[in-house]
Amino acid sequence: MDKPRTLVILLPEGELLSCSVVDSYQLLEFAIEASGSQDQLLYASHKEYYDLNDKLIVKTDVHWKALGEIDLLIAPAFLGDFNGFVEGNQELIQWLGGHQKQIKRIASLCFGAGLLAAAGVLDDKPTTTHWMFAEQLKSIFPQIQLKKNCIITEKNGVFTSGGAYTSLNLLIHLIEKMYGKKIAVETASVFAVDLSRSSQSEYFIFNGQKQHKNDLALHTQNYIENNFHRTLNLRALAQMANTSERTLVRHFKSSTGNTPSEYLQRVRMEKSKQMLEGSEKSIKEICYSVGYNDLSTFRRTFRRYTGMNPLNYRKEYSLTT
Repeated sequence: MDKPRTLVILLPEGELLSCSVVDSYQLLEFAIEASGSQDQLLYASHKEYYDLNDKLIVKTDVHWKALGEIDLLIAPAFLGDFNGFVEGNQELIQWLGGHQKQIKRIASLCFGAGLLAAAGVLDDKPTTTHWMFAEQLKSIFPQIQLKKNCIITEKNGVFTSGGAYTSLNLLIHLIEKMYGKKIAVETASVFAVDLSRSSQSEYFIFNGQKQHKNDLALHTQNYIENNFHRTLNLRALAQMANTSERTLVRHFKSSTGNTPSEYLQRVRMEKSKQMLEGSEKSIKEICYSVGYNDLSTFRRTFRRYTGMNPLNYRKEYSLTT
């Protein structure tokens, strides 16, 4: 008989997203019972009771310092200021960094990637998180390999997931690895988890990277955002900015992380998404209105940036139907 495995949900100091904690427990508990295994599922914290919110108090099973070998450790999503979260969890962060060799699989859900990054677990690892937190996380921990459009990343037993309920996809993925495909599908069916998603791009609301002080890049960003529907190329943008193409690309990419062409496509895609969600314009009309002259190019670009074709995106996210 196989030795029972230890699965742990960490409860760090600070406010946690309650559904991140509860969903993790419910899905893993179901998988353990459905598989007939004797694995133990534990809440780990430095205090006996953890107050998730005014109506939900969790009794913890063990102090994380008392843990030995761990088969799966989950870091749920936190809420609030990240710097304050890190400051309040210094002892846990140090323990996690020193204990990771005794953990077979480590996974973060949504904002929980911040805890793993602070402990050094995500160094040189592909990493995803909630899109609102992605750029901040990368700026604080440049050693991570940010993959902000991914639902799930995985390397050498380290897993991260994207925003909010996309964490369910990672939990199902982990269940499949630990308990097999049949149990994973059964769990997904019971909890209505969509197994088809591989990208969180369609949730990625374009937010121009303007937290810099480069006037040339900022001027070009504003121009692109106001003229995306026109025929724009690098030569035209350089002439507008009264500089050389090479200088514009250097300044723009170092300030925003995108080339001017990439930034233009992202603006066009976000405008397209907004129209698909909130208007009854045809896909052809949207294609032309955001600056494309060829429908097949528009569809191909839209799929590359969102992981979906325009028609399926409208069916999924339209606010008018």
